[in-house]
Amino acid sequence: MNLPMNLIPDDIDTTMPTPEEFARHVIRRALRSMGIAYANEIAWRARYVKNNLVKKELEKLVNEGEVCNVAVEGLKTSPLFMLPGYRNKKIQLSDEAFILSPFDVLNVFRRRLRDFF
Repeated sequence: MNLPMNLIPDDIDTTMPTPEEFARHVIRRALRSMGIAYANEIAWRARYVKNNLVKKELEKLVNEGEVCNVAVEGLKTSPLFMLPGYRNKKIQLSDEAFILSPFDVLNVFRRRLRDFF
């Protein structure tokens, strides 16, 4: 008897995703959580996916219109990516100061911290 099978409902699909499906899942999840990201930041979250598969699937998602290329005025770096739903989202900045957790993604990606602040 397999314990996980006792805990997972029968209607849940437990088939192993293909590497491409997993890469696309990582891309969507990363962009939902970060809003905007460089390809290497997205790929870092799937560091065990081989052969630059995340970057290849990212290109396909851009061509399919599921992910957008983004240009940020004043930044002359590699392209940024975001989900189309965020394209027209208005962001308001406050004058408040915040202390970041040492585990915050901004501390992991120092370039991101420099570029956005």
